[in-house]
Amino acid sequence: MYHRKLRVSLSPHINFIAGENGSCKSAIIAAIQICFGASARTTHRGKNIKAFIRHGFDGNALVRVKLRNDDGAGGSDAFHPGKYGKQIIVERLIRRDGSAEYRLKNEQGLLVSKLKSDLDAMMDHLNIQTDNPCAVLEHENAKLFLKGTSQDKYKFFLQSTDLAKMRTTYTRIDETTRMIAESTLTQEKAKIVTLRDAKNKVKKHWQEAQKLEWFFVDEKETVAANVENTLKQKERDVVNNAEKLAETKEVVEELEKDQNEANAKLEETSTRMSENHRQKMDAQSNIREARRPLQRYKAELKRLTRSKERTKQQLTRVQYDLQQKRDRHAALLQSLTEGSKDLQIELTNALKELEDRHDGCKDKKTLRLSQAAKAKPSCSFRPTTDTNKPVSVHISAHWTTGNVCHAAGSVHAAIEVATGTALRNYLVVNGQDKALVDKLRRQAHCTSTEANMIITVRTGYRYHNLELPDGGLAGQAICSILQVSNDEVFNALIDTCALESKLLFDDREVAESRVLTGPSGGFRVANSVSEVYLPTGDKFVVRRGNLAYIANKRDRRGYIISQNVDRGIAELENKLNCLEKKVDELRRDETVLSHDKEELGNAIKQRNDRINDLSRRYNQHRVQLRCLDEEMADALQDHTLDTSVLEGECRSTEDELEDFQRREQALNDTIASDRSLQDRLDALEKVETVEKMITAEISERQSDADAVYKRLREAKVDEITGQRELEAAQAAVEKLEQHLVTVRGDCDEQTQIALKLGGKPAEVNPPAHCNKRIQTVERPLARVQNNVYGLSLSELKTQMEVQEAKYRQNSQL
Repeated sequence: MYHRKLRVSLSPHINFIAGENGSCKSAIIAAIQICFGASARTTHRGKNIKAFIRHGFDGNALVRVKLRNDDGAGGSDAFHPGKYGKQIIVERLIRRDGSAEYRLKNEQGLLVSKLKSDLDAMMDHLNIQTDNPCAVLEHENAKLFLKGTSQDKYKFFLQSTDLAKMRTTYTRIDETTRMIAESTLTQEKAKIVTLRDAKNKVKKHWQEAQKLEWFFVDEKETVAANVENTLKQKERDVVNNAEKLAETKEVVEELEKDQNEANAKLEETSTRMSENHRQKMDAQSNIREARRPLQRYKAELKRLTRSKERTKQQLTRVQYDLQQKRDRHAALLQSLTEGSKDLQIELTNALKELEDRHDGCKDKKTLRLSQAAKAKPSCSFRPTTDTNKPVSVHISAHWTTGNVCHAAGSVHAAIEVATGTALRNYLVVNGQDKALVDKLRRQAHCTSTEANMIITVRTGYRYHNLELPDGGLAGQAICSILQVSNDEVFNALIDTCALESKLLFDDREVAESRVLTGPSGGFRVANSVSEVYLPTGDKFVVRRGNLAYIANKRDRRGYIISQNVDRGIAELENKLNCLEKKVDELRRDETVLSHDKEELGNAIKQRNDRINDLSRRYNQHRVQLRCLDEEMADALQDHTLDTSVLEGECRSTEDELEDFQRREQALNDTIASDRSLQDRLDALEKVETVEKMITAEISERQSDADAVYKRLREAKVDEITGQRELEAAQAAVEKLEQHLVTVRGDCDEQTQIALKLGGKPAEVNPPAHCNKRIQTVERPLARVQNNVYGLSLSELKTQMEVQEAKYRQNSQL
């Protein structure tokens, strides 16, 4: 995986894991699946479990999940709380060779088990189903559910309802039953062989004496009678078990039919639920569409309310300012008039003295200039370096906005004026492209206003629903006239220039008639219109009800839109040549005048020193007089202008308030008359009511299906138990029949053996007498065994010779 060590702490309640695509949300689910025993193919993230080890890591990988093991109420939901405690730690160690190991630990971290069966038992007890797509819906299962065939969806249904697991359980039970039957038969056959061996041994021992044989004959007959009675009882038990098993099978068949019917009803209800969900989504989509104009009306109404309040406040403030200015003007006008008379007299005297001195300076300066013109030397100027040569830079891998824009030739100048400098900018998509363009600008010695950039992300066409003017004015918008071949350029022009609100007309009269409304001094433009342009680049706008016409004083040829680069370069070169000639002339004049400046500077410096003092005095008085004149003029002008302006503003504000009230009433009527949204909301409410009914029906049918499944499972258990009991009883009957046959055969054989020895005596030795005789034989046998135990053949042969010698010696005596 991607993480060296990742720890995720989840709350004991519901958890939401959100993030962008590729942020490893599914990796957490995959880790939980792997830890609970899922294979690599189940998670659709690899073919082998070792593929989950982080790339470049040589060790093993460990996945650990901590589970709560208490139900909070002291119930029975905990799994072996005495063994694990309040927490169960599940670990799965993934080795580099592809093997894996499970570890179940208690809350102290001590190992409890490493068996996969214990892990399965814990998951079954806690109802953890990692292979159920309803519990863990992966990307592949979601695609299969959405785009799969009917067989795939049926398979998804079997996995979701645990029916596939039930089939596997039934198959495993059948195999286990068959294996038990086979192993039991093998054991019984082994027992038969053992009994036969015992029978043969008994036959050999019972041939010792007639009475002992007839004793065993009686005993066998008794045993045969007991076995026969037991066999009859077992046969009756077999018949009873067979009847119970038949009844249980009938119950199982009925329950299977009920389960199939419940599953069919549940599937039909799920189909209705899906159809109702589709209708709900359609209704919600219709409601969103219907809410858009209503929201726009409400936003307009809200904006009108705020404007109305601001206008009322402005009207009150203007009326108050008007009265205050009228009160202050009388006192201010009187004080300014008295002060200006005194300053005017003083200023007149100073000005007269300054003019006299200035006339003397002018006469001396004229004399000096005439003398310098007669003695003017001839000089030439030659530039030392070619600093005015234009720099040509070719920029690849970037594109300007002007290279992908086209329009009719008559409107090129107007579009270039409307877009401003945006068409001369370069579009870049990230910091690396910006750094490259900056480097090229430095190499080309571009100024701060040349080759600017607009940073925009390549997102394709974004503006599907621009807020264009209503009616036929939408076709006059520059964004509708301008043909942009690149979506990114169109996005940039809309963002920076707002071309959807700028209109273009061929004639000014037509433009004013179609765009403007209202009388002069109270003009208003159509909604969503900010500026109106003419083909020459001239435009007009409306500011506070007044029409402002702005003429285009720039170049009117539109080289960028028409992409006539050669013509533009030629005219720029001609302009550059003219400017270079003017520069040469100005430099020559500068050289000549520099000499005159030095000579005149010395003379003027002397005169300036003489008049500085007088000039300062004059300027001080003049400034004071000017300030007083301006204050007096402002006061007079403000009195007249402010009164008329404020009164006109009051009237316009009152008219605007009346217009706001009319528009507000019109919007309220429009909102009240629009019933489409309410109808769609009623339809959505009906669909939600149906959805709740279907959900309740699904819950009810799911409960019925669960109840049927529970009864079916119990019946299956009863059937399997009855089958096992029947098989055990049949095996016992077969065993008893074989035993009875064996006993009867032994009895017959013993009788034949006894008959060969003689008829049945009148008295048969009791078992105690027979046991005494057996003990009499066993004691010498045990003595001999003790003597010969542990001896070799040579030692036994030597001992045998000693015994024979003693026997011969005793015989001779």
